[in-house]
Amino acid sequence: MNTENRSLLNIGSQRGAALVTTLSVITILTILGTMVLNTSIVETKMAANQKVSSQVFYAAEAGLERSLKVLMSEMVQDSGAGGPWNNLSFPSSDGNVTSAYVDGSTAFDANVRSVAMYRDGDNASGVRKLTFANGGNTLSNSSYEVYMYTPGNNEVYVLSYASGPDGAAAVEYHLNTDDLSPYNNAIFSGTGLNPDGDDEMSATIAGSLYSQGQVTLNGNSLIANTYADSGCDSILTGMLPSLGSLDTKIRVKGAALTLNDTSAVGTANSNGAISAVMVDMGFNQGTETNYVNNVGSGVPNVPMPGILDGLEAQHPGISSDPVYSGISNATDKAMAIYKDIIRGLNGFAPGGTYAAPNALVTTKGIVIDGDLSSIIQGGAGCTPSVLDIDCDGEGDHGDTGELEIESCTPSFSCKDSLGNGIEWDATNRLITFTGMVMVSDEFEIDDGSNPVTYRSMGAFIDSNGMTIAPANQNEQSALVIAVDEIEIENNFTPDNGGYLQGGSNTNGIAFIAGQEIELEADEHESGVTRITGMFYTPGEFEVEDGVQIAGTLIGAEFELEDSPSICQVPALRNFLPKYMPGTNTILSINAREWRRVY
Repeated sequence: MNTENRSLLNIGSQRGAALVTTLSVITILTILGTMVLNTSIVETKMAANQKVSSQVFYAAEAGLERSLKVLMSEMVQDSGAGGPWNNLSFPSSDGNVTSAYVDGSTAFDANVRSVAMYRDGDNASGVRKLTFANGGNTLSNSSYEVYMYTPGNNEVYVLSYASGPDGAAAVEYHLNTDDLSPYNNAIFSGTGLNPDGDDEMSATIAGSLYSQGQVTLNGNSLIANTYADSGCDSILTGMLPSLGSLDTKIRVKGAALTLNDTSAVGTANSNGAISAVMVDMGFNQGTETNYVNNVGSGVPNVPMPGILDGLEAQHPGISSDPVYSGISNATDKAMAIYKDIIRGLNGFAPGGTYAAPNALVTTKGIVIDGDLSSIIQGGAGCTPSVLDIDCDGEGDHGDTGELEIESCTPSFSCKDSLGNGIEWDATNRLITFTGMVMVSDEFEIDDGSNPVTYRSMGAFIDSNGMTIAPANQNEQSALVIAVDEIEIENNFTPDNGGYLQGGSNTNGIAFIAGQEIELEADEHESGVTRITGMFYTPGEFEVEDGVQIAGTLIGAEFELEDSPSICQVPALRNFLPKYMPGTNTILSINAREWRRVY
């Protein structure tokens, strides 16, 4: 083959190789292009799916945030039975929010928690669905549903489930709180409980204790977690809501807890161990065995309620009002305001600055002082000579600012024009309190060896000139205020044998004394002296002579002698009169958890 032919063959071979290379490149580019296109399509679809997923997730979050806002408002403002979570009496400020129990077939298990447990919860679980009438429940193209489960008054699980055209999502929040209300204790002390270690101090406390100072227990003192362990009188505890455990907690702020002699906390019996001892400066245990589930420090700071607190809670800024600006002492100022509220003066009459919206109430009770002309007597005997009788003749009597019920006090009725005030039935030894009763000096019950019973209810109101009983009047607590001292030396229990059980068995009664409260057995009375009530003083609290008390005692200083028993009533927190100091909800968050369920 000649040279020319060989050149032509090489050229042809080179052209074929170039063609193959070109085709290969084109094929590769085509494959790459297809891959890029497919990737782009997939990413577009993923982005679209992500957008849809984000939309339902954001809708679920929106439902959760809205429900938490409403529930926190409910928690702060709630004052009804079963609060702060279980009764769900939502404040009107949250809009028209209602709840209904879910009627499904899935049992709720707090250790698992699925969407079905909320949306299809069975009757036994008690899961509720919330409905928001104001503002709807949609976000973008998704809508949400809110469910809640409350295993106890201080614990709540909330689930928000959102769904849209192409997906669904669910988020859950778990909140556990601790009620630090001063009234969620048997005793709340503003300075300490026997801080100097007085050997005479010996007491039995069934329920929680909070102290802003040293606590020293002597003798055979015991802080117990059940009524049975405490030795609280069975007749007295039979009047109270039935409880297996009091969830007793001891909290000592900025000081120590010291147990001397045979004093102890908790017992080895069923439910006998108390829930916690939280002490900032140490737990000094004595020789006895103590039964406590948790010991720690870091006590939350809960200040001693101020005597103006209950008034400010209802009428913010009232203590700064020019009418009272000249009164520097807090107790004196509070007493002046209480007097005006009861009589409907200085802005508390209809249309006044501090009157409730649309309120037509003119008075809420009676004030017993030098001016009895404002009282429209509901019966004979509303005069100083009857209200303050001295049976033994050893002291003054007939003082215009005192109210003393003794063995020789005749029946009387001292009420306002609506029927609010106090009535004493000497034959049946029965005191009826309606609304508010205030004395400018001392209030005392000392009927010798004769047991006294009482009946208590909220104030009648005036509606367009018509006297009416407000809704749930039986479940509203009467309030007794003494500028100086309150002294009860007698059996003082509800006439129907039920205390703070709700309905006609509520009989909530609250006492405020500007200087001192003294509760003790009468020297002439044999057996157990039983007293029920909620008590507050910014001064000294004396409990003596083995008296048995069901309720809450709040005071700056305490003197406990001769082995009294104080039995906490957890339901009391739900029946406080609205002008009582320390009614604001104080909750500590123990645990919180957020998670995506679906």
